[in-house]
Amino acid sequence: MSDRRRFRTGPILGLLLFTALFVLPVGWFLLGAFASHASGAISYAAVRNSVLIGITVSLLSVLPGLAIAWLSDRRRFPLRSMISPMIWTLFLFPSYLFTTGWQIVMEMPLLRETLWARLFNGIPGIVFLLTMKGLPFAYFASLAAWRMLGNDVFEALALSPMSKQRVARIVGTLLLPAAAAAFVVVFVETIQEFGIPATLGASIHLPIVTYAIYMQLASAPPDFHAAALLSLPLVGLAVMAASAQVLIHRRYSVAVQDARSRIMEPSILAGAARILAPLGIGSLALLGVCLPLGGILYAATGAAVGTAGDVAAWSSLLNSLCYAMLGAGLALAGVFIIWPALRMRHTWYGQVVNMLTLVNMAIPGVVLGAAYLIVFNGGPLSLYGTPLLLVLAYGAAQVPMLLRLLQAPLSQVHRNLYEAALLHVPDAAARIAEVRLPLLAGPLAWGYGLAFGAIFFELPISELLYPPGRPAFGVSIVSLNQALDYTQAARLGLAAMGILLLLGLGAFSGMRLSHAVTRKFNDVPVAI
Repeated sequence: MSDRRRFRTGPILGLLLFTALFVLPVGWFLLGAFASHASGAISYAAVRNSVLIGITVSLLSVLPGLAIAWLSDRRRFPLRSMISPMIWTLFLFPSYLFTTGWQIVMEMPLLRETLWARLFNGIPGIVFLLTMKGLPFAYFASLAAWRMLGNDVFEALALSPMSKQRVARIVGTLLLPAAAAAFVVVFVETIQEFGIPATLGASIHLPIVTYAIYMQLASAPPDFHAAALLSLPLVGLAVMAASAQVLIHRRYSVAVQDARSRIMEPSILAGAARILAPLGIGSLALLGVCLPLGGILYAATGAAVGTAGDVAAWSSLLNSLCYAMLGAGLALAGVFIIWPALRMRHTWYGQVVNMLTLVNMAIPGVVLGAAYLIVFNGGPLSLYGTPLLLVLAYGAAQVPMLLRLLQAPLSQVHRNLYEAALLHVPDAAARIAEVRLPLLAGPLAWGYGLAFGAIFFELPISELLYPPGRPAFGVSIVSLNQALDYTQAARLGLAAMGILLLLGLGAFSGMRLSHAVTRKFNDVPVAI
């Protein structure tokens, strides 16, 4: 009985930790919207703009995402090899740097007074930038669906006497769950986006929910009630969109693979598509990667500003490096503490943790940052204005993502290995160093790198919680952008991308060296 009780201590501890770091702060913040003594009113213009822009961006992203995934998986043509790196570059490109690059391009003398510049500095520009950032999500959601439709499905449809319109409706029905998932993911990501509203949206004074929440908290005095009122529809829309996607998946999802399914080999494009597909992919690469990066490189070669504020801006790189190292380590530690509860789905606390981690992924960063600002601004845990609170918020924001990404590799290690280590290695620290870490070194390094990159470029939590005098990298970029100091913003952005590239290459080289050394030792014959 004592062993069973000891076994359940870890999962319950994980549930309590997640409740303290996420449930209580966010719940307390959202409950502030119902405070009877509070003043303020919800900004219906911001909600309306966010919903309309989110729907528009989702509609503009789904069909191109399906088409690009189809070209990537089913057809061979020139520039096909560009699709994957282009999509990943768009996905990893921070939205505020992406916007800064396009703002630099539109400020060039050749384009400054043109119709394109006027359209960009308005709602069409916001929709364009958000659509470009939403395309990777639509592509990732669509690619898996195309890969599940094997040769046997299309061969059966080709042999059937049905009309082309009927065949197209059947294929559309099979792709409907993927299209719904793409629509929902893009919609949720769009309404939660903060970088583009904080840069281009702020410069054209367009009210958008995420930036409106930040402005309510950045005012003097901050209006917590209004911020909570704005957060309620944001969270509600995300939950409703996710629920609609689940219903569509249950209604239209069908099993299309069995043991005899064959992977469909890509075929060569024919007709006008051989010209249109490379043109489309090339245009997307130009608009999504080449022009914004070219604008940043162009601005970085401008005249140096040389003001005293530049020192603080450049020091934000070091600040973000420290924050990212600590926050990623804290997130990994949280995964190890919460994971025992998540894997026990048959228990009530396992189901609760699973539900809470899913809900946390729908909470925007600006809402989580606002919750930490309210809960830890006074009282027995007065942490506001300290690096500790910022690192705690970073860790809490990354834990749900890491739990989902590391779920498969953590589940694949059989419990018998740990039980054998418990018998043969009495020391707990030695068991961790000699058994657990070697088994999970690769997935943990991958998860740490993803969390590190996400925290380094994070913006909404940084804007709300950064310690005075020690801003994060994203805060400095947005400040320089709003001050129209594109030269310093471009140099700072290039330096940050260069640092992360060097760190990524170093980590990759270290992992390859580790694998090579491991193989070398495994090849040495053991004397018996």
